[in-house]
Amino acid sequence: MSINSKNILIVGGSGALGSALIQSFSELSWNVAATFHDRTKHSVAPCEWVHMDLRQSTSINTAVEQSAKLLGSLHAVIHAGGVTRDQPLIKMHLNEWNEALDVNLKSAFLLAKACYSHLIQSPLSHLVLVGSMAGKAGHPGQSNYVAAKAGLMALGQSLAREWGERGVCVNTIWPGVMPSKMTASLSEARLEELKKSNALGRLSDPSETAKFIAFLVANMSQVSGQCFNLDSRIHSWT
Repeated sequence: MSINSKNILIVGGSGALGSALIQSFSELSWNVAATFHDRTKHSVAPCEWVHMDLRQSTSINTAVEQSAKLLGSLHAVIHAGGVTRDQPLIKMHLNEWNEALDVNLKSAFLLAKACYSHLIQSPLSHLVLVGSMAGKAGHPGQSNYVAAKAGLMALGQSLAREWGERGVCVNTIWPGVMPSKMTASLSEARLEELKKSNALGRLSDPSETAKFIAFLVANMSQVSGQCFNLDSRIHSWT
């Protein structure tokens, strides 16, 4: 671990995007801590691994403090964890609604509270929330996920206003549909529909998305409160 490098916590490090983020920040010589829950830890790059259950406030607090201790400080935090519990609303159980809101939205609130005191120790720091265009456009059968991602976007903009005077940049990323555990259950027909909804006719690449986020965090000092769409789906302004 380099004592002259900056330090980042990547929440959801064992997912497809999380693994790509670990790789991208390691290539920039950042010191990386990443969280895992119930999956095998990936050895994609040198990394400090900590356990985090996004449904439990105690687990989130403990993981943040452990990461800060392992790295020495935190200059950036990325929330890249999430789940889907898809059902038409009329068939959706309360536990499916609650889990989607807890993991995708409530955990971001808890993470922000846990990491705030660490981020403000740096003259410039970053909190990045990984959202979804679904929060703007809406998807049938995903009312719980869509509501959570819409809330995540609003949370990021509110925190950008609250934390700006303390030098904390807060931005939301819409990575688009990419190969991952979350999309593995989709049918080939549905994946083709998603490809066709993109002007470029293809899905997103986790590595390309990670490189964008790494550039934002490592180089941009005047960008906050923004939502970045990283695929080629095009929607109206309103």
